[in-house]
Amino acid sequence: MLNFKRKVLEDCERDVDSSATIYMGRPVKLDSDGDVVEAINTDLVYGLAEGDKNTYRDDTYGEFAAFGSGKMGVAKRGIVTIEPSVYETVAGATTIYPYDENLTYAVQDKLYANASGLVSNASVQNFSADGAVDGVSQYICTNFLGRVVKAPTSTDPKMDIDLMC
Repeated sequence: MLNFKRKVLEDCERDVDSSATIYMGRPVKLDSDGDVVEAINTDLVYGLAEGDKNTYRDDTYGEFAAFGSGKMGVAKRGIVTIEPSVYETVAGATTIYPYDENLTYAVQDKLYANASGLVSNASVQNFSADGAVDGVSQYICTNFLGRVVKAPTSTDPKMDIDLMC
């Protein structure tokens, strides 16, 4: 789940790749057509998904492709809250985390997209050249998301992030 009730910069009308599997609150990137797809540690992260497009729920076109615009919002900057999403099915409830729940987080931890497409504080930085200034190549961390403002706990799984995509 993603809560962005605070002042947030967002791209609220971005097309979603029809084959993408996206979970709310997880890192996303833009593909070569400018469509939203899931992001991992080697990608230039565009932001955090504001909706779902997966086997449990499809906010882009609905369960039977009967409604929707094929678009999804992406949170880019500001203070956002992410938390696990619980999907109810006939077989029972399934909980999907937007962050790596096996790690411990602290306030001011740097956050990145990891190889599994989760928000993580594990040092998985990926750098790429971003032009040159005075003949010196400048590098940016492509999978950096932001910093922890409020860390999740066992009794409160919500994480507040100062998002800086």
